[in-house]
Amino acid sequence: MRNAMSVFSVVLSVLAIAGCKSEADKAYQQGVEALAKGNYSDAEANFSHALSLNPQDFEAHNGLGLALAQTGRVDEAVAQYRMALEIRPDYAEAHYNLGMALVGWGRIDEAIMHYRRALEIKPDYAEAHNNLGLALASRGQIDEAIIYYQKALEIRPDYAEARNNLDAAFLSQGKTGKAEAGERPGKQKAN
Repeated sequence: MRNAMSVFSVVLSVLAIAGCKSEADKAYQQGVEALAKGNYSDAEANFSHALSLNPQDFEAHNGLGLALAQTGRVDEAVAQYRMALEIRPDYAEAHYNLGMALVGWGRIDEAIMHYRRALEIKPDYAEAHNNLGLALASRGQIDEAIIYYQKALEIRPDYAEARNNLDAAFLSQGKTGKAEAGERPGKQKAN
């Protein structure tokens, strides 16, 4: 009888954990939906609830960071991105979001490091290529920025922001119409 009670207790514990995970997943999904709708207070509440049930949910930490950043609470957002990265150091989206927040603080070198790390993890991350280009351009590294804008456009040819940034970079070098021609720094244009 004692063994049957022990097994029963274990089964109940597993079911309780599964129920919490399911509730945590539901709260996370509701947070994602609220974030997509621009309802940041609901997103914050749902991500916080998900984390109360599963504190190791790196995606919920990242989502909470996004909601907090949208309401101007960048310090708290940065803490959430860092928590996500403590749990999962190879989470490209958290590196990217942390990079964006750091740029806002003027910590460009640290942001560049996080954008580069996001790209090591996820090389086809067009937004990270574009934002790395912006960070490099702010440091005067226009030739390198151009390479990242072009890479963003290789990944997403319709990426208007990257196209505009590439055009602006070429204009800053006194070149016009080069973005459409696909010119790369240091590369001769074919005749």
